Amino acid sequence: ARIRILSLIAKLFGASSCTATAIRDSNLLSLFEDEIKDRKDMLKTLSALEVLYELAEHPHSNMFLLKTSLLQHITDVINDPSADSIVRSRASLISGRLLSSADAFMTIEKSCVTNLLLAIDKILRTEESQNTDEIESALETLGLIGTTTQGACLLLSDPPNIARHVVEMSFDRQGRGKHLAALHALGSICGVDRQEDQMKLDDPQAEEFLKRLVYSAASNSPKLTPSVRATQFL
Repeated sequence: ARIRILSLIAKLFGASSCTATAIRDSNLLSLFEDEIKDRKDMLKTLSALEVLYELAEHPHSNMFLLKTSLLQHITDVINDPSADSIVRSRASLISGRLLSSADAFMTIEKSCVTNLLLAIDKILRTEESQNTDEIESALETLGLIGTTTQGACLLLSDPPNIARHVVEMSFDRQGRGKHLAALHALGSICGVDRQEDQMKLDDPQAEEFLKRLVYSAASNSPKLTPSVRATQFL
């Protein structure tokens, strides 16, 4: 019954910014927080995340959702080793959607975003992790965040310099799915989804660091250019 209520809230939320405001003012978004915090029933948590994933598609969603504690709770899910992989993956993609616009970084505190990136970094640097789907979702999330110049610069900042995983996996021959996901994410960080005058990063240090990452990965790869690496899968 609660999932049906969440679905109804999501539909009303997407109707207009006016209804979204009314839902926010009525504190109905806290119902999503309650479901995500209570992870005793993973199926119920996953259902709530699926509804939230759809809700996060709406253009004005981040303006409202990032003013709640949802991102912190989503980060907790990603950090939870007892959570099912599919639950962690869905939580990761939701965070990517929420942070895929420039407005998001004017709404949320940087520390919250840093904690999220550290959680994703943990997934990508865990050598024992054999869950390809979870890694691909993490890479897709970074691509979504890197769509804007603000997000791309953040991925290249220290800590955690999480963009290095994207670049390294773009040149890694092991795992076709991971490789393609990394290439897509790298393209987003480099500005393929941005307007031409916004492709270059605003931060010269971030731009230079990105170049160094690519050159370093290319020099350690049997295939020296990203284009050659990409064409072998076409």
